Amino acid sequence: ALPGPDPDAVSRVRAMLEEASAPIVWAGGGARRAADEVRALAEALDAPVLTTYNGKGTLPTGHPLHAGSSVEEPSMRHLVERADLCLALGTRFSQETTANWTLPIPALVHVDLDAGRFGRTYAPAEGIVSDVGLFCRALLAGGLSAGSRDGEAAVRAAIQGRNAEVAAQGVPDEI
Repeated sequence: ALPGPDPDAVSRVRAMLEEASAPIVWAGGGARRAADEVRALAEALDAPVLTTYNGKGTLPTGHPLHAGSSVEEPSMRHLVERADLCLALGTRFSQETTANWTLPIPALVHVDLDAGRFGRTYAPAEGIVSDVGLFCRALLAGGLSAGSRDGEAAVRAAIQGRNAEVAAQGVPDEI
């Protein structure tokens, strides 16, 4: 059986989310099996979702909260830099997806089956050993409210900015 989250940790994360105005979700390969739960969580929080390369497919590319998996362009870095809380779900924050670990990550809640991943690259405010789906379900069960930022508008602006930045380099639009 996969481990579920500590209820006290879920309560602490819920309190952090209540204080957050611009949360983001960072979905790694460990989140793919819980795609429905991650989508429900992102929608409840109106939170942009970035994926690692292993996390691609967790949220469909056409979803209005899907921000892609590249943070190398300034507009995408800006999306992360303006966030005030990051829910990292099933990721190890690889070198490639964090621009060689130069991307500043806001207050971090890191959920993973492997506690050894906590703090290896980014120090979490809360590290939770849990299956991602079980964590999302536990968090959603208590009800959540979205931050004050319009997550869908933030994603649209970031993607439009990234497409312009990439096009300026002579490359066609990306998703």
